[in-house]
Amino acid sequence: MKEKKSKSINSLRYIHMLDRLIFPLIIVKSIVQVASNLAIVLVSTNLINQMENNVEKATILKVAMLGVLIIFALKVLGSFTNKYLVIRKNACDRNYNFKVGDKALEVDFPQLENRKVDELKQHIREDNNWGAGILSIYQAFESLVQNVVTVIGNLVVVLPFFLNKGIYKSSYLYLLVILFVVITVISVFINSKYLKTYVYKVMDQMSHNVKLFFFFLFDGAFDYKSGKDVRIYQAQSLIDSHVGKGELGYLKKQYSKLALASGIGSAVEGIGAALLTGGTYLTIALLASANSVIKIGSVIRYASCLSTLVKSLNKLTEDITSISKSLERQGSRMQFFDIEEVLEKGNETLELKADEEFAIEFKDVSFRYDPTQEYVLNHISVKIKKGDCTAIVGLNGSGKTTFIKLLCRLYDPTEGEILLNGVNIKKYRYEDYMKILSVVFQDFQLFSFGLGENIAGSQLFDEDRVKSCIQEAGLEERYSKMSKGMNTSLYRNLDEEGVEVSGGEAQKIAIARALYKQASLMILDEPTAALDPVAEYDIYTRLNEITKGRTTIFISHRLYSCKFCERIIVFQDGKIVEEGVHKELLERKGLYQDMWNTQVQYYMDAVMV
Repeated sequence: MKEKKSKSINSLRYIHMLDRLIFPLIIVKSIVQVASNLAIVLVSTNLINQMENNVEKATILKVAMLGVLIIFALKVLGSFTNKYLVIRKNACDRNYNFKVGDKALEVDFPQLENRKVDELKQHIREDNNWGAGILSIYQAFESLVQNVVTVIGNLVVVLPFFLNKGIYKSSYLYLLVILFVVITVISVFINSKYLKTYVYKVMDQMSHNVKLFFFFLFDGAFDYKSGKDVRIYQAQSLIDSHVGKGELGYLKKQYSKLALASGIGSAVEGIGAALLTGGTYLTIALLASANSVIKIGSVIRYASCLSTLVKSLNKLTEDITSISKSLERQGSRMQFFDIEEVLEKGNETLELKADEEFAIEFKDVSFRYDPTQEYVLNHISVKIKKGDCTAIVGLNGSGKTTFIKLLCRLYDPTEGEILLNGVNIKKYRYEDYMKILSVVFQDFQLFSFGLGENIAGSQLFDEDRVKSCIQEAGLEERYSKMSKGMNTSLYRNLDEEGVEVSGGEAQKIAIARALYKQASLMILDEPTAALDPVAEYDIYTRLNEITKGRTTIFISHRLYSCKFCERIIVFQDGKIVEEGVHKELLERKGLYQDMWNTQVQYYMDAVMV
């Protein structure tokens, strides 16, 4: 309980820090709105009393005009405050969501692949399904403050009436007031305390048991990329067997519970409201009849204010439960913001000039993704110098991609160290180290932005440089068919006029992006995996020309790329088992030769081996 309370307070404090004016504005708005409502009641009932007392018409007119001016001023102030508040709340909501996105972009890569972080992302999604956004907190807080101010304001109006001992001329009037209070308390407790708590409990149970349903609904059914496979393999029945019978059946049962609880709550609230409204006017009428001094306008005033007071008390407990639950649901986002860095990041400046010599060395490096798992890399020692064109080859699962992840500082070695010019790469500023790398990953990602933006990685780019990279990557034929040129959007996620590119075309775009960066070290992880042998031969011929003089690392289990490389390193089971040039490795008759002999037939039609 203390932990939940602490998390809720932290959430509220963080949200307040986003915009320190919003909560004060909510309080001002609530005060103005309640004052406006009370002014209408007080002015109108006062006019009724004056007419009952036969006050001069001129005086009544003056009071009416003054009252209208006050009400008008309060309404104008309330409207202005509300409009201004809505603008700030929406801006703050966008800012809050941007912060979540920024945090996701800044989280260290190992955390993105961490199972607990993945569960946390799912938890955030589930909380959002129940309206856990920042606007829900503002809404709950606004309702809470307004009802608190309403209770206080109306209590100030009606309290003098009930404190007047002169109206209690009979003991049954005391009993009537007590009965009125008891009915109010019971109604508030049943509807707000019990039923609302039960509803939230059912919602929480649903949140953690319908992951498959929401995955299907949002990630599967509307994904046009998976839609092809669903239709070709008629997988609708397979999906229905997992989602329909189990999850939908569970959802139906839980929603029935919600409907029943909400229905009972509405019924209790309706009965309570009817009893309280009737009881309010009856109580005031009986008390007024016991004191003939009370005027008709006063009776209406006290009855109206008392009825409003009781309704606000009823809503007040609901608001407390709502804001508590909303803040609790923000806990998942607060946890996300608190994700710690796991990569060691130094502060040494790193600047490599184009003509500057450098060397990268893996010094007895071992790595495993989890302390409970086996090592993926075992005691790797290798040195790569400026200008080297190196191929890293091996069967699937041999550790090639993990080797690159360590080189790119996506992970830190479990044992050993990686040196750049004799300095552990952990000691350099992370941003500086990233600048020397240009990488085409095996599972690279293109964005649903313009072609030029994708290649440059920025909204601002050098068009001539982009065109040069397009040509070098062998994309000029596809580019010539793009009606908007560099402004052509890739895919249709954000632009209905966007173009779909094939796997091979996407890889060429990724290669063009790597070329555009002009980094000191270029890494190509399976750069031609989506290409046929003829296209692969063409792209490697281009890359051979492009990478001359550049420090380049190719990672591949398709060996034709190795013919262009000055050095080949062969991985097997996380270890380096062979090293040399193409001809030497063929003569050794080891793993490399076996892999080559298996693949060489696929290249016979493309080039004479």
